[in-house]
Amino acid sequence: MADSKRHNWREPPELRERTKEFQKPQTLAEDALWDAVRGQEQDGLKFRIQHPIQWAIADFCCPHLKLIVEVDGSVHNEGDQAIHDHVRDEWLVEQGYTIIRFTNTDIEDHLQVVLNQIKQKAKSLSHQRERDGPGQPEPE
Repeated sequence: MADSKRHNWREPPELRERTKEFQKPQTLAEDALWDAVRGQEQDGLKFRIQHPIQWAIADFCCPHLKLIVEVDGSVHNEGDQAIHDHVRDEWLVEQGYTIIRFTNTDIEDHLQVVLNQIKQKAKSLSHQRERDGPGQPEPE
């Protein structure tokens, strides 16, 4: 093929651009969680931050397990944002993802508890995959 590089993006180009804008943690809580989860590769978990999934962007995603961790500030409880989150979450679950949510305060005040909950959910999903077969994990 003599033309330029081929890209295997399933997301629209405007989502890729928006994702690049958010590649770094946006809050202190996201920063603390990112520092903690990116070091969990020894536990078999590989997370990506601000990971695009078609039209949606997950705060943290472990593609292998289709596990999404969302970090919510107070804005997520308000009107349109709460509705958007609900619609987005329903769609992601339909795509086979499992979503767990924590507030900024949860992470700031109880980081180790949050990490333990993430590990427990990952362990549960891993056992489920072993029992049910691999299914369709997202490409790494």
